[in-house]
Amino acid sequence: MNRVARISLLVVTVLLLLILVAAAAFTAIMRRPFPQTDGSITAPGLQAPVDVYRDDYGVPHIYAANEHDLFFAQGYVHAQDRFWQMEFWRHISQGRISEIAGSSTLKSDIFIRTMGWNRMAENTIRYYEENEPEYLSVLQAYSDGVNAYIAENRDQISVNQTILGLVNEPWEIEPWLPVHTVGWGVVMSDNLSGNWSEEIARAELIKELGEDQVASLLPFYPYADRPVLSPPAPCRICKGKWAKRPYPTPIPQQRPLTGPTSTPPSSAANPTSASSAPAPSSAATT
Repeated sequence: MNRVARISLLVVTVLLLLILVAAAAFTAIMRRPFPQTDGSITAPGLQAPVDVYRDDYGVPHIYAANEHDLFFAQGYVHAQDRFWQMEFWRHISQGRISEIAGSSTLKSDIFIRTMGWNRMAENTIRYYEENEPEYLSVLQAYSDGVNAYIAENRDQISVNQTILGLVNEPWEIEPWLPVHTVGWGVVMSDNLSGNWSEEIARAELIKELGEDQVASLLPFYPYADRPVLSPPAPCRICKGKWAKRPYPTPIPQQRPLTGPTSTPPSSAANPTSASSAPAPSSAATT
């Protein structure tokens, strides 16, 4: 083999090795935030064992001995599956999108802070503290579950965070608080109320013209005569693979509905995310 051929072979070999290393690194980075879906997980803060089954579509089904552990596990599992969305929407609700996305979202942050979304969430928490402490307990248990996941996975929590941290200034993941959960509800309320400007305009008109005149100018939809729900029509897509897709069977038939059946607290820990295997994964408090 002449010198040129040897050099060419060496270059090709090095390039192939670099491609393999890059592919392996990319795969590792992409798979790093994937949740653990079987076995046992130690989660400080639980009061009793908890079992989590995942059905064929990955939907978690949680079995706990008490309300605190149920919502703790729900927070943990939500963070496993959707923490990036939770983190981003937390920043939305507080008017802090620019901390993640940069100056291009400053106008959105100004609008959100002017509307007072975070103030609404804080007022709700104050109301719960004074009048509905049981609701606050649920929110706190959920937050504790989210924070347990954050504590265990802070350095590998989402691909989105890794990429955005390279593009913009990295940000520190903060503890999850009850106000952040309520803030989620505020953001959802805004998403589901796209007609809010029309409602404000109608209220202003009513103040000037009166309800009867506004009802004549801008009548409501005649629900009594034209109901939104109509008789079911034949399904147009229920053919082929759609007709054959079975409903998931997440819970083993032998599973009792009286509470967790995992191993005693001395042997393992939880919450866990078990696949839809016949036996639940073990769990215990710490």
